[in-house]
Amino acid sequence: MAPHYIRNGFLNVTPYFIAEDADQLIDFVVHCFDAKIIDMLRNDEGRIRHAEVRIGDSIIEISEANEKYSPVQLAIHLYVRNVDETYRKCLDAGASIIEEPLDKSYGERGAGVRDLQGNQWFLATRTE
Repeated sequence: MAPHYIRNGFLNVTPYFIAEDADQLIDFVVHCFDAKIIDMLRNDEGRIRHAEVRIGDSIIEISEANEKYSPVQLAIHLYVRNVDETYRKCLDAGASIIEEPLDKSYGERGAGVRDLQGNQWFLATRTE
């Protein structure tokens, strides 16, 4: 259970994406990382005001950019069960290649992709 000052299910650090197209980003993380939508609030125009999405044991938050909050691109290091499979799913979803899957000297297999919003996802699976 989380300390009293942290909502249950959350950790001390939660990445918050402000996306040009929040629906597109959510579709991407659901398709590529088997993410589960926990909560989603839309404004009167139907745009995502706030969403909480679980990837494995972690939560990310996503909202649509607006006049007050400009789009922000992030770089995320994400552990996955199978780098090669996840990498292919990302490319199928329209991501571009940053780095093809490769065994690293520090005991991980890693790859990098850039989603359609410009976020960079550095995928990793521990090999040692």
